[in-house]
Amino acid sequence: MNLLHFQFHLLTDRKEQRQPFHEIAELAEKSGVDYFQLREKKLQPIELLKIARHIRPFLIRTKLIINGSLDVALAAEADGVHLQKENLPVSEVRRRFPSLMIGYSAHSAEEIRQAERDGASYIFASPVFTPISKPSYLSPIGCEELSKWTADCKAPVVALGGITPSNLKEVMQAGASGAAGISLFLKNGYFDSKGMVI
Repeated sequence: MNLLHFQFHLLTDRKEQRQPFHEIAELAEKSGVDYFQLREKKLQPIELLKIARHIRPFLIRTKLIINGSLDVALAAEADGVHLQKENLPVSEVRRRFPSLMIGYSAHSAEEIRQAERDGASYIFASPVFTPISKPSYLSPIGCEELSKWTADCKAPVVALGGITPSNLKEVMQAGASGAAGISLFLKNGYFDSKGMVI
């Protein structure tokens, strides 16, 4: 499996993880994870900022992304922010912060195209399979549909939802530029002390 240009996005979930945030950040850095997304939607901004500032020194090569909160991303000097439909528009954030990394969660081919036009740095496509860590009100799209979503999209499209080491090759063949998840890293033994386990 050629992983040379494939990227990995770790999403946090304090209810699922057994280790403190900084230990997971250390593992992400050691293991070659490309993006560490602090995704704790139930936390107040001040709490999220405290965690982000604590883990920031542990992430050097790995990019720190804050989910849903532009102000926390800026205050924590994170590398980027990840937005959903209910957050600020990608186009507005891109206009104001042209060099900031901006991710977006899309649930249709149309949303992917719009996010690309608006200047998203990368786009999550989900759920590809039935999510493992969280319930979803959306039906899995599958890899055949994913391949349609990725077609002609110049921005990196990252597969999310039910991604495991066993279906990673299928996701890559569908045109995904990367894979994201919680369970992918925290439940599947994807991490060890020496690096990622494929």
